[in-house]
Amino acid sequence: MKLSAITFVAAFFALATQPTIAKDWSASTDGTSSAYVQHTSSFAPSYINEGESTATEIGQLTPQQPVVDRAETVRIELNSYSNYVDDWDGDGAAAPNKSHVTDAIAFLDKIPSGYPLPKTMLSASGAIGLYWDHPALFADIAFEGGNAFSFFARDKRTKDEAFAENVALTDLNPAWFAEHLKNLREA
Repeated sequence: MKLSAITFVAAFFALATQPTIAKDWSASTDGTSSAYVQHTSSFAPSYINEGESTATEIGQLTPQQPVVDRAETVRIELNSYSNYVDDWDGDGAAAPNKSHVTDAIAFLDKIPSGYPLPKTMLSASGAIGLYWDHPALFADIAFEGGNAFSFFARDKRTKDEAFAENVALTDLNPAWFAEHLKNLREA
């Protein structure tokens, strides 16, 4: 070993942090301890201190924030539109119709598993919609009230377009999605 390497190693250990001192809980037979043991690791448990406790309470771990799935995130965003009032954008936008919010959530709840979830949109006219901008397909849904919506889709490969209006939410089922949004399931 070269002299510079030896000097480096010696300097490293000289400047290293001081060892951590923690109670040695096993040193006493009467349940208390005043003996200390030296740990040379900087990873000494932070729960070791000079307290009187000889037992650790273990409880169920609860997350700091609840876990919210993507569908719930979209649902929360749609529900937030119910709180918008006229001029919500500071430029004269109309407040969204609360029944359209309800229809949008009903549509969201009918999307079969395996389909990507749409993004939400809110226009200055107060119209609420959902859309997908997928590599194979662009589609948007505009809610008209009365449990109905209009639908537009464009196949990005073939440029074929489809449009329907006054589609009843009660007509939604997996077959409707398979017919109108099948390209969303393609990679």
